[in-house]
Amino acid sequence: MTILEAISKADEFRNNRIEAAVKIAMLSELDGRIYAEVIEGTNAFEGYNESTPMDTELIVPYPYDALYISYLESEICRISGEMSKYAIARSIFAEKYESFKAWYIRSHEYNKPNIKIPVRRY
Repeated sequence: MTILEAISKADEFRNNRIEAAVKIAMLSELDGRIYAEVIEGTNAFEGYNESTPMDTELIVPYPYDALYISYLESEICRISGEMSKYAIARSIFAEKYESFKAWYIRSHEYNKPNIKIPVRRY
């Protein structure tokens, strides 16, 4: 999913007057969080801003990329002061985020230390 696709779909679902630059900053914050908490890559995530091309691919692949739309929806509701809608949208986002994290952890091999625990025999 690209930046433009995420913003367009979120705008389609939630009528709002929030500028695209603010939504790009929201997506940048989310991908920065994903990069730091889940991917833990060796290169630093540089983020997105108004000069970032709108056809830039976001980090999370299909079919987990719907979390971007849920995240934008929740943030739009929060900024608009629609707290009951925010709570619902945030729980949907949290579910999608946890699903992505679980998939990523399952599908990527991490360097696990080879720890041998001595067995005490009596």
